[in-house]
Amino acid sequence: MRHFHAALLFSAAFLAAVSSAQSQVVILNTSFPTGAVGQSYAQALNASGGTQPYTWSATGQIPPGLTVNSVGTISGIPRTGGSYTFTLTVKDVR
Repeated sequence: MRHFHAALLFSAAFLAAVSSAQSQVVILNTSFPTGAVGQSYAQALNASGGTQPYTWSATGQIPPGLTVNSVGTISGIPRTGGSYTFTLTVKDVR
């Protein structure tokens, strides 16, 4: 069984939109579990600061078969093993 490695997300994963100087939004995830090709994967994204609700997005090379939804979950069934680099962004309502 081939695996994809999620730790690579950290190279640029910790970009958080700053809505105000008083309350910075910060991504709390420091690691992600490794997924397996062909097996369901779901990982909640967590942030603090700012004013909820948060809106999440991703840019870059997301592993084929996975998506990042706006409420903060990476999920799907990975189709291809390998290393992938993408950026997660979180914004608060301000």
